[in-house]
Amino acid sequence: MGFRTCVDNLINLHGCSSGVIAILFGGQLILNLLWPYLFFYIRRPDLAFYEIGALWISILATLISFWKVNPIAGGLLVPYLFWVLFASYLNGKIWQLNRSS
Repeated sequence: MGFRTCVDNLINLHGCSSGVIAILFGGQLILNLLWPYLFFYIRRPDLAFYEIGALWISILATLISFWKVNPIAGGLLVPYLFWVLFASYLNGKIWQLNRSS
């Protein structure tokens, strides 16, 4: 709820379209919640790898939309974007190493 409040404040302060930003933010949040389920619970690093690629793209889209409204809000997503890129690399290596065994 705190994140939603921040998104609403960002929208209200700058008078932009709430629909696009809310959908992008909600979408990347859902993808973020899906990845641990795919990777840890059902133990499918292959599906998790493709899902984390979609997550990275959705974070980038969210970052760009936030940046257009407020560069600071967009900039706050940059570390998250790089963290998911690193997690993607690890996910890919785990998938590769387990596939060959």
